[in-house]
Amino acid sequence: MTNDDAARILGVPHDAVPTTIRARYLERLLVVHPDHNRAPDATARTIELTLAYELLISRAPAVPGAPTADVPADPSGVRARPGDALADLGVEVALVDDDTIAVRAPGGETVLRMIEAAGDLGEITFCDPTLGMVQVVIEFVDAPTAQILMTTQGRGDGTTDVFCSVDPFNGGDVPATRPVVEIIAEAIAAA
Repeated sequence: MTNDDAARILGVPHDAVPTTIRARYLERLLVVHPDHNRAPDATARTIELTLAYELLISRAPAVPGAPTADVPADPSGVRARPGDALADLGVEVALVDDDTIAVRAPGGETVLRMIEAAGDLGEITFCDPTLGMVQVVIEFVDAPTAQILMTTQGRGDGTTDVFCSVDPFNGGDVPATRPVVEIIAEAIAAA
């Protein structure tokens, strides 16, 4: 597959940045994936879309300041402060808002914790450590299945914010955001 083919399949310009490529990939994935599309060629189209995404993202210009998966953990062993709600879980994690988690760790370590937490909670459907993005589908017992997109933003004080977008999976009701984000925060702290 050429870059031209990949750009055509995703419907993005040749010089698209990673965030644009990823957004278009997820948008198209919701249309072509066999979980959403019963067409006989849905699996083949999903594979083609994923290959196009991987080709373009591997050649896209880097985003300055984006976290990378190979950033080592903070050797100082940043721990939670006494009194933090999740202090006993081993890392300083706090809810900032209904949809935002603050992690007292560098971006790369936070992304690795997000990946581990997502894998423990459900099925990872998308992961791009260089962009600080992880998407996971979590099936709850007494609530609708949810699709959660986690993205990161570093702060100047060594904290990384994790923004969580909670959406219904395959339509249906939207689960309550705060309880879902609390579960994710606990999993990140325990990772």
